[in-house]
Order: sequence, then structure tokens, then C-alpha cells
Amino acid sequence: MAKPFGNQTVMPFETSFFSGGANGMRAWRARSLGPGSYNSTTNNFDRIGEARIEGNIEYRFKVFGYLEGALFSDFGNIWLLQDNPAKPGSQFKGDSFISEIAVGTGLGARLNFDFFLVRFDLGVQTKDPSLPAGQRWIYESKDPGLETRFGQKLNFNLGIGYPF
Repeated sequence: MAKPFGNQTVMPFETSFFSGGANGMRAWRARSLGPGSYNSTTNNFDRIGEARIEGNIEYRFKVFGYLEGALFSDFGNIWLLQDNPAKPGSQFKGDSFISEIAVGTGLGARLNFDFFLVRFDLGVQTKDPSLPAGQRWIYESKDPGLETRFGQKLNFNLGIGYPF
């Protein structure tokens, strides 16, 4: 959690939290998740916040030689501490933040050369908090205007080293 200091009303862009990408929520591109349940029709990458909760569960296994596999689940989101009328649903609220936790699952391959590791991860958006309640999980039916192709819910990441 971060709070603007002194006469600042917002956090500087470069020190604000973001979510998504190879070292975070791998089912989303960097800076494309949140804040909170905010939903934008444009794909701007200005989704930053002052609070972040993020976690990961990963099972790694040896395939052969330098090749390893992984199954993972990431969960989390970012929020603003103050209400922003331009971004409805973006404020952190103690009674609703749990329902705004995003969930991404996926699988990956690792090339483990002992002195460095190259990761290839494919994540799918299992729960998208930007959708209305009752339509957030991947298996729930969506209103006709909110449906997306399955391929739009996939994200490929290339990373160096482990994400945590």
C-alpha cells in the first residue's frame, strides 16, 4: 500500500502499483488489470493503483534434461485508496475487495540452465473482476455484449528467472 506524500494528491506514475505481466498476473498483459472492478472500453495501459494484493501457487516438475514444466494459479488486483469518479469501481473497500480479486491459471515450460532460467507461460483469465457480478468466472454465461473469444482471454509471457 502506498500513500501520496506532502502536497501530492496522487502517486507518481512510475512508483504506482500495476498488475499483469510475466512477474505478476500472467493471464493479463502488464498494466491491463484493475484497478478494482473498473472496466474500460479502451485498452489503455494507465491502470495503476495505490494498493496491491497478489499471490501465486505454482507446481513445478522435471520433464527431461533442462526442460521443466509448471502449472500455476495467480490471484490479485490493484486498487485506488481514494474514490475516482472517472474510474468507477476502482476504490479499495474492505467489504467488497474479495469479489474484485482476479484469478488467472495456466501452464508453462522452463529451460533451467542452472545459471539462468527462461520461462514460457500461457495464462488464461479464469476470473475477470471487470465484468459484472455473476459473469466474472470463465464458466459463467455472459451478456451478449460482454462475451469474448477464448483466445482473447489467453496471454503468453516470456520471462527470465522465477517470478518470485
